[in-house]
Amino acid sequence: MREIKFRAVHKEAKGMANWNLVKTMQMHRLEDDGFIFMQFTELLDKYGKEIYEGDIVLYDRNVHPSIDKLHYVVEWRTNGYVLNGYHNDFDNFDSEMLEVVGNIYENPELLEGKK
Repeated sequence: MREIKFRAVHKEAKGMANWNLVKTMQMHRLEDDGFIFMQFTELLDKYGKEIYEGDIVLYDRNVHPSIDKLHYVVEWRTNGYVLNGYHNDFDNFDSEMLEVVGNIYENPELLEGKK
């Protein structure tokens, strides 16, 4: 059975909310209060850390420097999660080659000058 989990970040504070407190409140009210929800992808990175939509990951296939060791954003598309890159997207990737290094709300500087 699929595990459906979320985490929440506050738009203005740009920090993660305590999910145990958030899940007891009504989600539509939280959205009005400036929270953004990120869904769990059911994937774990190479260190066992949960990967959520909006996470910034380092994808290292050890193939070529132009595509390896770059930051990608985890996004939902029609057929599943993809790694949104600067010049390319990956929809067929091995999560064991990913390392979560931040997310688009708390660490936007990881993406500066990359697009």
